[in-house]
Amino acid sequence: MSEIDTCRESVEAVKITVNALQYTGISIKNTLSESIYQLNRWYEQRKDSTYLEAALIQIRAYMELGFDYKDNYQLFDSILKKLGTCREMIFPKKFYNAKKINLNPNSVRSMIRTWSCSPYHTMPIKEVVDDIIEKVKSHKNGIYTYCRNNRPGVGDNNDMYLLVINDQECYFHDVKKNKFYEFNI
Repeated sequence: MSEIDTCRESVEAVKITVNALQYTGISIKNTLSESIYQLNRWYEQRKDSTYLEAALIQIRAYMELGFDYKDNYQLFDSILKKLGTCREMIFPKKFYNAKKINLNPNSVRSMIRTWSCSPYHTMPIKEVVDDIIEKVKSHKNGIYTYCRNNRPGVGDNNDMYLLVINDQECYFHDVKKNKFYEFNI
């Protein structure tokens, strides 16, 4: 098996591909979980370890997208065992901790970096926080964009955040830092 870091392009390709699902209402988490499950089944049928290597790439993408290993630990552990390794070796705890956020103003505000009083922002920060809390509490399906745009057209000062709510999942994505947050509801 090749070192997982040599598969960086493959992991990024998986992440880009599944991120497109958020616009269709299809669950990214469930899609990746089912795909990993199917790759494991094909390995069991054919005994071809390339299926396990492909599953490992998808597990890494799953975790980098902010989903919790524990939600599929039995499947993931069995794949890693078949590859002759374990979670601690492949996925160091400090790197792959999905951030869970309580649904209160202070916790929601902590997901968003500096937000000044610029007229170019989507809305004032208090309204952003209140809007996120209201949409999550009422489970209002959709993809909502929040932008911090200090000076349009000048440098890389702009931050974009996405709130994605569908029937299967609800998460907040800091696009610039590629961080994902789930809510404790």
